[in-house]
Order: sequence, then structure tokens, then C-alpha cells
Amino acid sequence: MSDENASPTDAVAEAFDRSRDPLAEHEQTFEELAADPFEIFFEEHLAEQDLAESTCSIYRGVLERWQEFMWTTAERHPACPAPHHVEAFTEYLQDERGNHLTTVRQKLGNLNAVYEFWQDHPVFPHSNDFNPIQIVLSRNDFEPNEEEKSAPDLTLGELRAVLRSVTHLRDRLIILLQLKLGLRASELCNIQLSDLSLNAPAVSEYHDSLGSHWALSGRPNALYIPHDRDRNKSGNPRVLPLDAEAQRLLRQYLRRRPTTDCPYLFLAKQTNSNIAHQDVTDVWNDAFQPLYEENQRRRGVSSHYGRHRFTTFWRVEQDLPRPLVKYMRGDSPGTESIREKAGIDEYIHAYYEDIASVYRENIYQLIHD
Repeated sequence: MSDENASPTDAVAEAFDRSRDPLAEHEQTFEELAADPFEIFFEEHLAEQDLAESTCSIYRGVLERWQEFMWTTAERHPACPAPHHVEAFTEYLQDERGNHLTTVRQKLGNLNAVYEFWQDHPVFPHSNDFNPIQIVLSRNDFEPNEEEKSAPDLTLGELRAVLRSVTHLRDRLIILLQLKLGLRASELCNIQLSDLSLNAPAVSEYHDSLGSHWALSGRPNALYIPHDRDRNKSGNPRVLPLDAEAQRLLRQYLRRRPTTDCPYLFLAKQTNSNIAHQDVTDVWNDAFQPLYEENQRRRGVSSHYGRHRFTTFWRVEQDLPRPLVKYMRGDSPGTESIREKAGIDEYIHAYYEDIASVYRENIYQLIHD
């Protein structure tokens, strides 16, 4: 062999003219293609399965997340992965997205269905003797066990101490809204000024689009969260009430927000464009690390913690009926982890008016005791 540092596996690969990364040679061809291999999967496979719209939405959400990860993090065409790309994606889903092992396995299963479609289709170069997704699925045990680390369990006192230590007004508001409204980082990034109804004439004078979305008509001091913006993966749009504490912090922030044509509520500190998911991750890391980093007993506190805290508070501590909790989370039947008897759930509907008053009366206070 020409390389003295080559591993035994490399020696085998060279001897049989094999490759650890056989799809790499096809990457440039895929990049030059006008056709989208993922859309071909939807049009020629899923469309023939007569699947529920919610199931198709799950597939689209997973595949969009995979494509974004491959383009931005792996810098590889998403149709040409190697096993180490899939391994990195599983770590991203757990560490950055807060997905449990069973959820990670389900998402890899969705991705594997696409890959197997390519393997079976005569026009694609994906051979039947190499499937990087299946390799990762077989190497890892995605079943939770007794030693799986528990979710962080912070008291209100601990959360208040953290919020008070965050001196940057935008960053404090980001954490507060995720804790109070159960927002995903992507949903927070996508909030536009038109999605925010706020009874603040002095602020509205500088932001004339404030609260102009039709869903906020007759609903003062509320926030509209759509389901169909980039990376927003909730099954349904929803309107969420804003309590006095959130309103106060929003007014303070909007009075100091730079004047710009950008329609988004939260701006990046340097560019005055809308913030990215990584910006939100950095805000949470700066606030909660290293005090609440991962240890032997529990997972670390990440931006997804707010959604867990919010759900646990309303469903467990307040015993709010599941349909109302599902509404506030933006869930649709069969798409979320609190799924139960989805056949019945499809006939139970909740609305903003069902939760507005009970929310404002019971939501926890995070700045003041």
C-alpha cells in the first residue's frame, strides 16, 4: 500500500477497488441536475400511497431538516451521504433539536424510505449493497433505557435567577417567550412584526405593520404563530395570548429595536437582519452554560427546553385538558409526541378563546416572583 498510515479497512477497500464513501463521485452530477430527487420521491412514491396529509407533512419536515443540515453543516449534496453524515445528523437531532432517541429513530426511518426508493428506482445510482442510513440504524440502539438521562428540572426560582442575569434585552426576551409560549427556535426566528398584536400606541407609531395579520383581528396582546413558514413544523397555526410580563418586555424591546425594513421581530446584533436558529442556540448557551450543562444525570438546557417546560406545566402541573395543550403547542392529530387516541382527537377542536383567559390567569412569572 502507498500510505503507511492506512487502516486495515482501507487496505481491504483498495484490494477490492471499493470505497468507504461510494456516493461522493455522484455529488457533482446531482448538483448539476435540474430535477430534485426528493420531489421525485414525493411525486412517484408518496403520492401513490394515499397517505394522510399529516403523514406527508411529517416526511416533508424531516427531509427539509436533512437537506438543510447536509447543505449547511456537512456541505454535501443531501442525496449523496456517507455514514458519518448520518451519524452527525443523529447527534444534531438529539443535541440541537432536543429529540428523544425514539424520535430520532422515526426520522431516520423516514429518511431511509427515501433512500430505499432511490435504490429501487432504475435511474438513480444508489446501489443495493450500500445504504448509509441503514448502516447507522443497525449500529445504534435507539431504544431508550433506564440509564437515559432525564430532562432538566429547573425550579421557577432557578429560571428567574437565570433571566435576571441576562442583561441584553433581546436575549432576555427570546428566553422568556420560549419559556412562556413553548416556541421552537425556528418559530421564534420566523415571528414578524405583523404577527404581534400589542396595545402600545407609542410603539406602533414606529412599527406600522405591528399586529396587522388578519388572525389577530379582535385579539389584542397576542401572538400569531403560523405553521407554513420555513422550518416551522407545527401541524396547525395558533394564536397565543401575551401576559402582562411578556407585554412589558416586548414594549421595552420594540422601543430600542433598530429602525429597519426587515419585517422580523428579532434582529441579529450585527446585521439587523432576522436572527437564525444558531443565534437562538447561542443565547441559551450563554445564559444556561456551564451551570446547567449536560452531566451524568440530566441533559443540558437548550433552546428546546422551553417547549418541554411549557408542556409539562400546562398538562401535568395545571392539568389542562389535552386538546387545549395541543392547541397551544400547534399540534395536529398524529404529529406530536403527546399523541393519544388520534381518531378521537381529529373531532376535538380548540380555539384561542378557549385558552386566553386561563393562560393569563395561570402562566408563571419569570422576572418577578
